[in-house]
Amino acid sequence: MLEHEAELTPIIEKYRNKTAKARYLDFNQGVDGRKINDENMTQLARLAIRPLRIAFDDIKLKDKYCAAVRTAHKHGIKEISNYILFNYKDKPEDLYERLRINIELNRELGIQIFSFPMKYSPIDRTDRDFIGANWTKKSIRAISAILQVTKGVVAAGSDFFYKAFGSSLDEYFELLAMPRELIMFRYHFEGNGTTAQWQKLYRALTEEQKSKLMTFVSHTVSELRTLPCPEQFKEILPFYLIKYNGKKEQLSDGAVQLSFMDDSDVIIGEE
Repeated sequence: MLEHEAELTPIIEKYRNKTAKARYLDFNQGVDGRKINDENMTQLARLAIRPLRIAFDDIKLKDKYCAAVRTAHKHGIKEISNYILFNYKDKPEDLYERLRINIELNRELGIQIFSFPMKYSPIDRTDRDFIGANWTKKSIRAISAILQVTKGVVAAGSDFFYKAFGSSLDEYFELLAMPRELIMFRYHFEGNGTTAQWQKLYRALTEEQKSKLMTFVSHTVSELRTLPCPEQFKEILPFYLIKYNGKKEQLSDGAVQLSFMDDSDVIIGEE
C-alpha cells in the first residue's frame, strides 16, 4: 500500500466516510479529586477526556472537591461525571447539599456536571436492604422514586434540580416524606389537588410527629393496610396507599377518586 500510496489516496479520500468523528477518552473508574492539582491536570487536559469522573462521597470534602472542579475547568475540562454515595455515614441533608453544590458550580463555571447518586450497600451482604444510621426506608424509597423519574441522573439544569429535589432543605425533607405516587406522578397529583391536600395535613404535624410518620410509613403498603394506625396519622395514611393507574374520575362534589393497589377505592375530598 505504501508503494501505491499516490494512486490510492485520491480513491480513499473519495469514498471514505467523511462524517466527523468524536474522539474522547474515558477513565471509567474516575480520579481522586483530592489529588488533582495544576501540574497533573495540565497533563490530563492534553487528553480528550470526556467526561472527567470525580467522586463526591463526603460533604467534608466540599472544599477539596470544589477546588478540583475549578482546577479542571481552568484547564479546559467542560464535562464532569460525578458519583455521589449516600446511605452510608452521611445524612439526608448531606446528599442534598452535595447535589446543590454541583448545580451552583454548573451555573458559576458554565460547565456540565452530571451527578449520579449511588446508594451504599455493604459488600458482605447479599441483599440491598441496608439502611444507614441517619436514613429511613421511607427516605431511601423517596430518593429512589425521584431518581426513577430522572433515570438515575441529576442533570445540570438548576430548574430541573430544584423541582426534583426541592428549592430548600425544608422542601427536600417534605419530598422525602411525600407518598411515592405523589413523587412519581408529580404534575398529575399537583394538578388535581391531591398533593396540596397531603401537604396541608403534613405541615400540620409537629416535628416529632413528622419523625414518627417517617418510621411508620417505612412499612410496605401491604403492612400499612394491616397494622394498627396511630390516631394522629389516620387522616394522612390514605395518601400512602394510593396507586395511580392512569385513571381518574371527577366526582360531583369536586373530590378526586383514585385506585388502591388492590383495586379498592380511596376518596380524598377537598374542603
